[in-house]
Amino acid sequence: REMENTLEKTSETQELH
Repeated sequence: REMENTLEKTSETQELH
């Protein structure tokens, strides 16, 4: 699932930001 992977990556990036 690419969308799920992207969502997880986005969540990590938002947390880092």
